[in-house]
Amino acid sequence: MDNIEELRHSVLALKEFGTSRLRIASIPGLSFGFVTLPVASRVLEVEPWLTTEAVCLLPAAHPLAGKARIDIEDLRDQHLVISNQPSISTNPLLELIARHGIQIAGKTEANIGTISALVANGVGITVMNPVTARDQLSPRDEVVVRPFCPAITFSFGLVYRGEWKQSRVLAFLRDRGKALMADYRD
Repeated sequence: MDNIEELRHSVLALKEFGTSRLRIASIPGLSFGFVTLPVASRVLEVEPWLTTEAVCLLPAAHPLAGKARIDIEDLRDQHLVISNQPSISTNPLLELIARHGIQIAGKTEANIGTISALVANGVGITVMNPVTARDQLSPRDEVVVRPFCPAITFSFGLVYRGEWKQSRVLAFLRDRGKALMADYRD
């Protein structure tokens, strides 16, 4: 049966969870999804789409907001808003801070969807991937976005079960998704 026809007769469920779950095991019922790379899976095909560099988000009134670029040393004695991760080894910013011996004032951990709101409300500053930053920031947020150095790269892609490779649904997602990704390349 054609995958489109199968889709018409099934329920399409959207689920959100950390990419790390793909490393542990295949996800029951997953046909395709969007992930932060790298992903290790024996069950899923992986298509890289975009690699980009982290940016720093700061409240517009923050003393560092006037700088053209934020460097790792600028994070010294700053309060950071970071994603809640199971360990330091899964957060590239915390790894970088540790490697450079940077002492921060403190950190607030939050889910990825609330980080930019916390920055906008003056809780602290963050370094994150520009795709999430752009999607989460509201035009009314008084947040400035600056390049961050040294570069922290983020890669994104599409994963899918092999039997979906030639489906029209996946072709649509590829075409539309790649068109959207072009907006993040600037």
